[in-house]
This record gives sequence, structure tokens and C-alpha cells, in this order.
Amino acid sequence: MYKKLLFFIMTILIGFSGFSVSAESYNYDIWGDAVPSQSGYEAVKSVSGDNLGISAFSAPADICRDSKGNFLIADSGNNRIVITDSSISESLHIITSLEYGNRKITLKNPCGVYVSPYDDCIYIADTGNSRIIKCRDYENAEMIIEKPDSELYNDTEKSGFFPSKVIADKSGFIYTIVSSSSNGALMFDKNGVFQGYYGANHIDTTAEIMMKYIGNMFLTDSVRSRNSRNVPSAFANFDIDSSGFMYTCTENVSGNSIVKKINSAGDNLFYNTDTEFGDHTAYYSVENPVISDIDISESGYINCLDSSSGKIFQYDENCRLVFISGGKSEQLGGFRNASAIESSDNMLYVTDSAKNTVTVFEITDFGKNIHNAVLLCEKGEYSKAMPLWLEALEYDGNYHIAYEEISNAYFISGNYEKSMEYAKKAESSALYNRAFEEYRSEHSGRYAVIMICIVSVLFIAFKKADKSIIFRIADGFDDILWRKQYSWKKTILIIIFLFISEIVNDRLYGFQFQADYSKTFSIVPYIFKSAVLFFMWTVGNWSVCCLLDGKGTFRNICHVCAYAVIPYIIQNFITALISHFLIYDEKFFIDAVMITGIIWSALMMFMAVKSVHQYSARKTVLALVLTFVSMIIIGFIMILLFSLIVRMCSFIYTVFSEIIYRIRT
Repeated sequence: MYKKLLFFIMTILIGFSGFSVSAESYNYDIWGDAVPSQSGYEAVKSVSGDNLGISAFSAPADICRDSKGNFLIADSGNNRIVITDSSISESLHIITSLEYGNRKITLKNPCGVYVSPYDDCIYIADTGNSRIIKCRDYENAEMIIEKPDSELYNDTEKSGFFPSKVIADKSGFIYTIVSSSSNGALMFDKNGVFQGYYGANHIDTTAEIMMKYIGNMFLTDSVRSRNSRNVPSAFANFDIDSSGFMYTCTENVSGNSIVKKINSAGDNLFYNTDTEFGDHTAYYSVENPVISDIDISESGYINCLDSSSGKIFQYDENCRLVFISGGKSEQLGGFRNASAIESSDNMLYVTDSAKNTVTVFEITDFGKNIHNAVLLCEKGEYSKAMPLWLEALEYDGNYHIAYEEISNAYFISGNYEKSMEYAKKAESSALYNRAFEEYRSEHSGRYAVIMICIVSVLFIAFKKADKSIIFRIADGFDDILWRKQYSWKKTILIIIFLFISEIVNDRLYGFQFQADYSKTFSIVPYIFKSAVLFFMWTVGNWSVCCLLDGKGTFRNICHVCAYAVIPYIIQNFITALISHFLIYDEKFFIDAVMITGIIWSALMMFMAVKSVHQYSARKTVLALVLTFVSMIIIGFIMILLFSLIVRMCSFIYTVFSEIIYRIRT
């Protein structure tokens, strides 16, 4: 009985090991949150050395494809390069040694291999022997590049010359990554002569680095020399596209510095430099991305391999995330330690240095649909791509790129209203702004009437409004204080309007001016920006002016300061209103209204404090400065009190939970 049960369990486990992990595929919605998505690629097989009729792989470190479609695998642990057919089902040749002149050279721990698409030359990063080997066949080496003997070579690294990856461009220049070098990729000409460094990473200026730089200014040369230096991170891997541009990936960095398209100076040439490569809110777990390899496909797709999570991230030429595949798993399509990636047509090939396998991924029908749509859009055939994008949304309603491209398609066809609709769904203010500009031109007469009505309403409201305070800044507050034309009812009403204006200013702006998007709404930030800040200002001013012999009471301070923020409230409403009729290039008008309102309120606040406390201009300035300082102190005290309350509540909850536990046990 037990043997049958054990046999049944083993059968189930073996069956599961053959399943693909494509069901775990996800993507990101417009807010950057991970959501389930259709799989773009699906694992079809996993190939080991035994499957090829050779000894097992040992820590395969790299894989590439030649012009004939054959694959070269850098089997690092076995000190060999394995050449297979185009389907990775048969071993065609194994390189363990090469003839070079009159001697035989053997490979030792080769970590990189590359075949030039221009002349079919094979480049091997023979890491264990500290050299790069160039050959035109599988038997003979044509050139060997060793540690450069040049003044241009920075030989300060003590770890030696160990090239890990190698590529070559169409001019025959050879580039290699040496893990000990932080100056970029080493560049050699076609004769193997060292030419210098290519595209070093830059050091991001942070507060810690700035403080260290300032501190070093006060140290002696001897002490400064003993301190650690800030150096840029070395490249982890690289690839080159058909146009000759180099793409690099770097470990131990974050954000848009992980993957870059660079020039010789190391500048990032990506049009969209805000892309965060790798996981940022993973669907199942969150790990810091470690992009260990990068591949540029023939169609221009950027395939990034994350060795920490085992995931494959595919981006288009505009750095938009297309698919996420793979993962950490023992199943087919999962990895223990993914080490290298290569693409060919609609297939992806990934080596695993822990499983000692090569996993083959095939594009799914959904993936083909997306690729075909992208290809049509690149050709400018948006109308033909439209049905494909709409079909993609039927499978995945959160597919962000589809909304963007449908908006582009409607824009090209002249349907600007529909283009605006899909730009909103894509949360793309840039696309919306472009479509709205054309839509406004088509309906210029209607918008002209609306603007005339708005101006008329504002003019009538302005004529009927009490302008004694707003326009009589010099003596308006003295008049109100003397006649006692104030009340708590008016003050509270102004604060309520201040609160509402903050919400309107943040949430009801024209979509073309919205840069940040939030799917949740909370009134807490708006209460803080209106009522809490007003309270901190009035309390701070009252506490300061009591020490400076101010004449104003707390009640009078609240009343006059409330009147002072009226211009700011008005500009919040006006800018939000006119933002629905302007394009982004006309933002100057919004800025002009906003700056006018803020300056006006600042002048009124100055005169309010001066009048209520009967100060001179100089003393008013001092009082305002000290009021800001007191606000900082009040804010610090409020944070301390909040932290204390949270800790107290946590303590009470812990004690209560312990009592309940003791009672129950």
C-alpha cells in the first residue's frame, strides 16, 4: 500500500516538473502595480548535455548564435565551447583547444562567446587564461589578445585581467568586460591593439557622496589617500544591435541605470530614460533586480535576464515593457541561476548555470499578435495594427502599450476625440495633449464661446465681490480690524474653500497637465496642506509675536491670515479651470496666474501680520522668519507626539493580546 502511494506521489511530482511556469506571467498596469497577464513566451523544452549526446554541462555561462543558425555555448565548468544545431538537439562540435601558430592552446573557464554577424569570426573570452581568442573556424585561432601593455590601460586593479564577456562591431573593433575595471568596456582595434575604454558608468551624485566630498576637503593628502574612493559600477554584460549601438546592464544599481544604450562617453541614449528595468512591484515576491545579461533581438526588442528572480523582461525600442517570462522554479521554464540569454526569430534561449541546462522558449499566439502589431506601427500602418491591439485588449485589459498605440492610430486617422479617450486609458498626458490640440482646433468656435462665458462670469463675480481687502492691501486690514468686519464663520468658510481648492488643484486639472497618477484618493494630504498648515502658521505666529510685543490676539491673527489666503484660493480654482482649455505648450498662462496669486497672498500676509501686531516693516520681516522657524518646531513636536501615540497604542494592543491569550489558556 505504502509503495503504491509513494509511486503515485512521485508520478505527480514528475508530471508537475514538466509544466511551464508561464501561468505566472504578469505585467504592470498604468499605476505600476503588478497584475496577471497573458504569457508572451512559453517554455517548450530544457536541454542538457545528455540530451545532446555529450557529457553534462557544467556552469554554462554564455550562449550566442552564428549566421547559419547554429548555437555556441560557453560551457565554462568543462573548459569548452559546445556548438549545436539550430534547434539545440544535436552537438555538432566541441572546442576545447585550438591551434595557434606552432602551438596548441587550451581553453580554461571560458565565460563569454560571440560570433560576429558581419564576418562570422568567433570571439572567446578565455577567462581562466586571461585572454581573448579570435578564430574563423573551430580548429585554428587567428589572434590572441592578452593584458594590454599600454599607457592608456589603467593597471591599478590588483585582481588581474580576466575578460568575462566579449563582442565586436562591424568595423572589427573588439570590446570586452573585465570585472575589475570600472572605467567601462576595454576596446581593441581589429589588430588587437588596445584603444582605450568605452562608455564607463557615471557616479550618481547622492547626499552621502556630497557629504564625503565636502569632508575630504578638510583632510590631508595622506588621510585622503587612505579613504575609500567612489567609483562607478562595472558592466555586468553587454550586447550590440544591428546599427552598432551598445547596450549595457549593470548590477548593484537601481532604476534607469540598470540598462542603458550608450555612446563612447557613457551617456544614456534611450529616448525614455525614466524606465525602471526589472521588477519594481513583483506579482509574487519583490527582489532587487540583478540584470546579468542583455540581448538585442533582430527586431530591436531588448531582452533582459534577471538572475536573482530568474525572470526575462522584454522591452520594445521605446523601453516599454512588453512581456515578463520565466521565474525561480524547478519546473520547465523556471531557473535556479539564469546566466545568459540569446534570441532567434520568435524564440528565446536561456542558460542555467545551476541546473546546467539550456531552456528554449517559444513565442505564444498572444506574443505573436503583439509583435505583429508593433511591427505594423513601426511601418506606420496603424489602421492595420488597430484590430490586433483591440484583440490584445480582449485577452489582457491592462495591456498598457495597446491603449497607447490605439490612441496613436485614432490620431493618425483624424479621430481626435477617440484618440483622447484612449490616451486617458493609457494615462499618457503627452498623447492626450497632442490629440487635444487638434481637437481644439477643429472646435475652435465652441471653445471660443466657452472662454467668453467664463471670462464674463469671472468679470461679473469680480465686480460684485468685496474688494476692500484684496485691492487695498496697504490699509484694508486696518479698516477691517477697526470696524471688526470679521467672524469665525467667515474664517472657517475661507479655510473650507482653501481645502476644496487644494483638492481641485491636484485632482481636477486638465489631463494634459497631469504628470502623476494615483488610483486611490485620501483627504488626509489635503487637510494637511490646508487646515493643518494654516493652524501651524497661526499658532506659530501667535507664539512668536507674544515674545515680540505683538498687539494681535490669536483670534485676530486667524481672521486676518484667512483673508490673506483668498488670492491663493482664487488662483487654484482659476488655474484648474483654464487648464481644460489650454495645451501643455501654453502652460505659461497657468504659471502666470499661479505666480500672481501666490505673490498677492504673500503681500497680503505681510500686511496682515504688520497690521494686526502694529509692527514696522523690518519687525514684520523678523516676525515672519521666526514664524517659519516655529512652524518647523511645531511640526517636529507633532511628529514626536504621533510616534509616541503609535507606540503607546502598540503597547496597549500587545498587553491586551497577552491578557486575552492568558485567559484563553
